[in-house]
Amino acid sequence: MLAHVDATDGGVGAAQRRGRGVPKRAPETLKPVATFPALSHEAQVWEWAQRPSGRADREFKHYESSVPPSIANVDLHLDRDTLVALNDAIAAVTDLERDPNVHYAGIAGALLRSESVASSKIERLDVDARSLGMAAIDELRPKSDAAQVWANVTAMTVAINAATTDGIAPETFNMIHLALMRDDPFEGQWAGRLRDMPSWIGGSDACPRDAVHIPPTAHRLPALMADLSTWCERADITPLTRAAIAHAQFETIHPYTDGNGRTGRAIIHTILRRGGTATFSIVPTSSALLADVDGYFNSLESYRQGDVDTFLRHFASATTRASREAQLLGAELREISLEMGASGAFRPGSIAATIVSGLVQQPVISATRNAATTAGRAEPSTIYRAIESLESAGILTEITDGKRNRVWIALSVTAALDEFGRRLGRRQPGW
Repeated sequence: MLAHVDATDGGVGAAQRRGRGVPKRAPETLKPVATFPALSHEAQVWEWAQRPSGRADREFKHYESSVPPSIANVDLHLDRDTLVALNDAIAAVTDLERDPNVHYAGIAGALLRSESVASSKIERLDVDARSLGMAAIDELRPKSDAAQVWANVTAMTVAINAATTDGIAPETFNMIHLALMRDDPFEGQWAGRLRDMPSWIGGSDACPRDAVHIPPTAHRLPALMADLSTWCERADITPLTRAAIAHAQFETIHPYTDGNGRTGRAIIHTILRRGGTATFSIVPTSSALLADVDGYFNSLESYRQGDVDTFLRHFASATTRASREAQLLGAELREISLEMGASGAFRPGSIAATIVSGLVQQPVISATRNAATTAGRAEPSTIYRAIESLESAGILTEITDGKRNRVWIALSVTAALDEFGRRLGRRQPGW
C-alpha cells in the first residue's frame, strides 16, 4: 500500500527523514468538553506493499482512520471566557490595523515574511532574516531550508491575494499548496493536489502504528474540503473565529502529502483579509503560536475531541499577543527607515532613495537583481554608485567576496526582524 506520513503538526515522514524531531503526544488525561462535533473513526485494514522490517510493524494489521464531522452548518455555541478572548483578539487586530506604522511602506511585507518564517519554524524549518533575504534573490539551492521558507512567503502572498476572489473554494487551498510545494525536491510531485494515499501523524515511519492522529482516507477528502470551503464563507460567524476553526479543521483533514501546517496557517490570512478584519496588516499569529508549540498541538487535539473552546482560547491569545508585538515591530522599522532618510547619504527621488525604500520589505539586495529591479532602468554603474554611497553611510553592508554576484544587507532591518521573532517565540506565563 502506498502511504504517506506527514511531518506537519506533529508528524514524521518527510521532516523526520531530514533529521527533524516531532512534538510531544497530547496528554492522555485530556478530557474534552463536548461543545463541537468530535471526530468519529472507521476501521481500516493495513496492506503491506513490501515486507516490513521490524516485528511490531509486521504484526500491524488493523487501525482506525478519523472521520472529521461536517462543520459547514454547525450551530456554534462558545463559553463566556472564549468569547472574551476572541473579542480581545479582535480589538488587538483592530489596533494593529489602525496603527499608522502598518501603512508605512514595506512594513506589511516585513510582517508577512516574519509570519512565513514562524509558520515554517513550527515545521522545523529554521532560518533567520538574512538567509530568507538570500533566498529571495535566488542565491540558494532549491532544497535549502531558506528556499523552502521563501516558498512559504510565496504561498502566503497567494493566500492573501485569494481574498479578492469570488469565494474560498477547494481550489483556493490547492493554489496555496501548489505555490508552497511545487519546487520541493521531495514532495513537489504532489503539489496542489489532494493526496491519494493514507497519511498519519507521529508513530512509525512505515505504517500508522502508534500514530498521534490518522487523518481521513483519501476518498473522503473532496467532500470534506467542499464542506470546509462552505464554512470559510459563513457570514454569521466572525472572520477571526472562522479563520481559527478553518485552520483546525484543515489540520484535522490533512488533505495533502506534506505542507499541511503551512497551508492551513496561510488560509487564516485569506479569511481575515476577505472578512475585512486585517485589510492592511498581516497578523503574525504563527510567531506567537511558536512560543508554545506543544500547547498549540494539544489545543488542536482538543478541537478534534470536540472541545472547540480550548482551541479558540489558545488561538485568540496568540493572535492578541502577535498583534501587539507587530505594532512594536512596525514602530521599530519605521524608526529605522527614518534614520536612513536622515543620514544624508542620498537625495529624495534618487536611485539610492528608491533602493532604501525597499529595504524594510527586502533587506538583502543584489546589484544585478533586486536593486536593478527597484531602480528601474538605471545603468548598472549608476546602481553600483548608489549602493556604494549607502554602504559608506553604514546603511548597507556587503556580505559577499569578489566582484561577481555581490550581495548587501541592511543589518539594522534584519536585526529588528530577528529580535521580533525571538520576542514572540519566548514562552509566556500561563502558556
